[in-house]
Amino acid sequence: MGNPQSDGVQCTFYANTSREVFTHTNPSGHVCVRSVSGTELLGQRAARVRTVVSINCDYTEREKGERHQSQLSKSVTVVVWDTVMLGKPHVDITQTQGYIGENVYIRCKADSASQCLFYRDQALIRTVSYNRDHKFCYLSVSVDELVGDREFTDTTVLSVSCGVELTLDGELNIIHHSDTKAISVIDRLGPLLRPRIEVDPNIINREGPVQMTCISGNGTQCVFYRGYRRVTRSPYREELGGCRVSVLGRDLLGERDGEGGTEVQLRCALEVKLGEEALTSRLSADGGAAGPLPLIRNVCGGLFLLLMVAAVATVS
Repeated sequence: MGNPQSDGVQCTFYANTSREVFTHTNPSGHVCVRSVSGTELLGQRAARVRTVVSINCDYTEREKGERHQSQLSKSVTVVVWDTVMLGKPHVDITQTQGYIGENVYIRCKADSASQCLFYRDQALIRTVSYNRDHKFCYLSVSVDELVGDREFTDTTVLSVSCGVELTLDGELNIIHHSDTKAISVIDRLGPLLRPRIEVDPNIINREGPVQMTCISGNGTQCVFYRGYRRVTRSPYREELGGCRVSVLGRDLLGERDGEGGTEVQLRCALEVKLGEEALTSRLSADGGAAGPLPLIRNVCGGLFLLLMVAAVATVS
């Protein structure tokens, strides 16, 4: 486009759906680049969710005082999605406050989605399948998981929201976000009774035992967790200043097979009886990690395969 001896080119872009005209002048080169938004391309055109916009261009070049006009280019098409017309998802929380040790129930309502994403303070906490029959996603999450490792004394406020993942005619993948809602988190025992967990050993195989000790002030029992899932309970022992329990690697793996080694995050919480009510502390902050090694039978299977290959090579 253009002559190297020219004074530059002025390009004009035409969006035929909106009859909008966009210009750009390049005084030193032969290519014009103009950035426009989908809103600009649509112009005053009646809004639709999906609009195909046809764009072409021409250019004007000045050389030695003379003006040269190019022919109109071939058209290219751009698909503009007006995602605002799809409507925002709506997040619902069944309560405005949640207590440590309890669950919170959250729904994300949307007309369509492939899956929903739930956020706490804009950080993703869980992805859930979309129920097309009822047009929502449902999440039951522990208050401990919702608050994560945030440090606070007695009460803190979290911002909860959701997003829906949409694939629009196989052309565009987007996440459409809801507004946020606030929920207050209350720790009735306070940080002084938050326990600490110790794990021994921290590398085991599937059939090997691991000893977990939950250390804290006086309580009635401890609950041990793999991630945020309960594994087992153990009564509080004064001589330990906490609780101790031994479990096998296979119980920590759950549905995972552990082949190749799997790291498992372990936590614990203390239960305290106050009158007729049992209160639960926050989960331990410094969760131990136990990494089950591959099964011995997996290692032997690999060795057997190597021996077979060696035998075949020798015979041939």
